[in-house]
Amino acid sequence: MTACLRQRGVLGSEANFVTNGLKYADRVRKRGLEDPTSHNFPYSFDKEILESTPKVYETGYKIYQKAGTMNGKEGVFEIGVTRDGIIDHRFFRPG
Repeated sequence: MTACLRQRGVLGSEANFVTNGLKYADRVRKRGLEDPTSHNFPYSFDKEILESTPKVYETGYKIYQKAGTMNGKEGVFEIGVTRDGIIDHRFFRPG
């Protein structure tokens, strides 16, 4: 069972949640509920995606990508991580 909890102080008052030891911005959970087709894949995939080599921007922002299949469609899973280590982007981009 995945443990989720709130933490204070990282992005402001209760601005992120933790799942499997990874920190997520609240907007990640919201987007998963709003758009379950592209934004709501199992959080258990994240550690594997984060093992890929990221594209690193000058700001320190990182985008991790891993090819895969979701709902029978081939594409790329993307995770964006701020320089503070907060995941603020999770998306499956059909290819």
